[in-house]
Amino acid sequence: MKDSPYKPTAQFTLHDISVFWSRVKVEGIDDCWIWLGRVGDNGYGRFGHDGRLVHRVSLELEHGDAIPRDLTVDHLCRVRACVNPWHLQVVSRGENVLRGQTLTAANAIKTHCPQGHAYVPDNTTLRCSTSHNRPFRECKTCRRARDQQRWSERQRMLGICCHCGKPTETKRFKGCARCRERLRLASARCRAAKQFLDEYEAATLPRS
Repeated sequence: MKDSPYKPTAQFTLHDISVFWSRVKVEGIDDCWIWLGRVGDNGYGRFGHDGRLVHRVSLELEHGDAIPRDLTVDHLCRVRACVNPWHLQVVSRGENVLRGQTLTAANAIKTHCPQGHAYVPDNTTLRCSTSHNRPFRECKTCRRARDQQRWSERQRMLGICCHCGKPTETKRFKGCARCRERLRLASARCRAAKQFLDEYEAATLPRS
């Protein structure tokens, strides 16, 4: 490429640059420039004997500097074979993951847990997955509910009332006879109070 605006660098010679652009279908600035050379199984093009990613090579030729190893290149057009420098942006690996169409990115944009509780600082904690060794958000409200359920099940299996802590007559129920009776009477009082309010409203409110 005699008219190439790119100059040889420490990584590429004029011959490398000429070979690289000869394998690119160059279109307009707003169009994708598709790589016509070797493409890996993941859809990203490779160049040279060391198999460098072609979109990184394209940006390095555009800016003349090597991209740091701790940074990655994001395709703004979402076309993996595109090497158009105007469709590429250098970002951190974490930012690139959040921009992609992955499960991690989908979970990161969620504002509420599956039970509808908001992911606010007071109701959110970070935990590490034992299977994938990755941090994830956990709802404190749901965690407390699960802990309470597990504690109640353990107390029931041990034959202990989950309300007063005293031994129960049977393991079939979650409370002893005294606590079950107290709960039954409390429920009966709630039903009686609701019935009284309904009758009072029906008697005092003007009829249409």
